[in-house]
Amino acid sequence: MPSAATAGALLGAAREASGLSIDAVAQQLKLAPRQVRALEEDDYTHLPGRTFVRGFVRNLAAVLDRPMAF
Repeated sequence: MPSAATAGALLGAAREASGLSIDAVAQQLKLAPRQVRALEEDDYTHLPGRTFVRGFVRNLAAVLDRPMAF
């Protein structure tokens, strides 16, 4: 049975489908590229905290025109 796609995997796929680089998205969101990479890899341990992560994910989803609800 295949596992469900994670939020990070969905966002990464959407970014790639949009033809945007990690650097371009990071610049647009005023984040470091390592933070965008961490979001796409679902590696939240290197991000500032749950509240910030939720905001980062929502903002990234908005840039990619992929609304995400929590």
